[in-house]
Amino acid sequence: MVNPAERDHEALLSTVREMVGALEAGKRLDDQFIASHNVRSSMSFHEGGSMRRLWLALLPLIISCAPTLQSMPDQAREEITTRTFAYPYADVFTACLERLEKRGYTIANIDSKVGILTTDWKQSESLAAKILVGNTRAKAMVRVKELSSNESKVILTIQAERQGAFGSWESVPITSDMKKSFEEFFAGVAEILEAR
Repeated sequence: MVNPAERDHEALLSTVREMVGALEAGKRLDDQFIASHNVRSSMSFHEGGSMRRLWLALLPLIISCAPTLQSMPDQAREEITTRTFAYPYADVFTACLERLEKRGYTIANIDSKVGILTTDWKQSESLAAKILVGNTRAKAMVRVKELSSNESKVILTIQAERQGAFGSWESVPITSDMKKSFEEFFAGVAEILEAR
């Protein structure tokens, strides 16, 4: 039996693919296309419009197609955001701190007794991201828990924002597509621990 949410997700992705294909081919989105796909838009796409405007228009739709971490089942979410290391708590906590600093984050709060590290906002330095979506920033919170004398669990939480048209910051949902950022963080922590 097909899950209704998956069916709706696939239908939305199909519509996005058709819209991108039509725009890339230089075709205009006429009223018939919009009506037949039940798309409501106050934006008109004129010939000669920039690709950046296309991506800015479609970005919220594309992001909404990817499941957010909050909407994922607990086990799937935990596989992305949590790792267990066979090292003592103090070593893992220090490795997490070093990894955040190596990634260019400024540490805002360190509480080794509770096991929490939080960072200040870090602006994206990716030129591609700035061109496609504008200014973005992220901050991280790391929670380290001692499971035993030689085993510790790390939970990484990332909060991301995109700067809106009038300079205000808008929250961006963290999606399962951003799994690579989590994997890179945990791989870096493992590398630091193994080097000791």
